[in-house]
Amino acid sequence: MREPKITLSARYGTWHLRWYAEDGVRKSKVLGTVREWPTRAEAVRANRSLLTVYKKDTREAPSVAELVAAWESEDMPARESTRRSYGSYLRNHVLPEWGARRVAEWRPDALDRWMRGIPLSTKSKRNLRSLVGVLWDFAAKKEWVDPGARNPVELVKLRRLPGEKRRTPVKDLEPAQFRALAEGLGPSSGPCSPCRPRSGCASRRRSVSNGPTWTGSAVRLKWSGASWPASWTT
Repeated sequence: MREPKITLSARYGTWHLRWYAEDGVRKSKVLGTVREWPTRAEAVRANRSLLTVYKKDTREAPSVAELVAAWESEDMPARESTRRSYGSYLRNHVLPEWGARRVAEWRPDALDRWMRGIPLSTKSKRNLRSLVGVLWDFAAKKEWVDPGARNPVELVKLRRLPGEKRRTPVKDLEPAQFRALAEGLGPSSGPCSPCRPRSGCASRRRSVSNGPTWTGSAVRLKWSGASWPASWTT
C-alpha cells in the first residue's frame, strides 16, 4: 500500500492529503491553507494523526460512530447520571455532525468552528469538549490515531459569549445567619426553633440559589406550611 502524502496546490494555496484506496483509486482531500501552515513541515506536524490513520487499511480506521459504539461498550462510566449526560451529547451533537467521518478528522480548527456554532451555554460546550477529549484518548489507546499526537481539543478555547451571565455562586447560610433571617421575617411567620449545629440544620442544607430562594421568596413562605424533620428543629 502506497504511503499517504501531504502536498501543496500552488494554484489555490491549499494543502492536500493524497492517498490510495483499497481498489487502487487515488483520492484527495483539502486539509487547510498556507496561511494556517506556511511550510510543509508544519502541515505534516498538524495532521500527523491523519497520516497515521491513512497508512493503515481503511477497515482499521473507524468512523466516529464506530468509535462511540466501542467506547460505550468498553469505557463509558457506569454511573447512570453520567451515562445519560454523555448519551445526550453524543446523540444530539457528536453523532449528527461527525458520525460518518473518521476520528482522525478531528482537528483543532474544525472542532473550534463546530463548537462555536452549537446553541449551548459555554459551560455545556466545555462539557462537550471534555467528552470529545475522552473519545480521542480512547481512540489513541486503541491506536486508531497516533498515541503520541496531541489531543486536538486541548487547542480549542471556549470563551463566554457576550451578554452571557456568570452563574450565581451558591452561598450556604450558617445557623446564626439563618436564625437572623427567621427573626427578620416577623412574628407572623412563626417561631424558628434553635438548630443543633451537629445536625447540620436546615440552613446548612438550603442555599440561597437552590430550592426556594430565601432572599427572593422568603416573604411568601409560611413556617406553618413547612414540614421540618424533627432532627432539624430539636
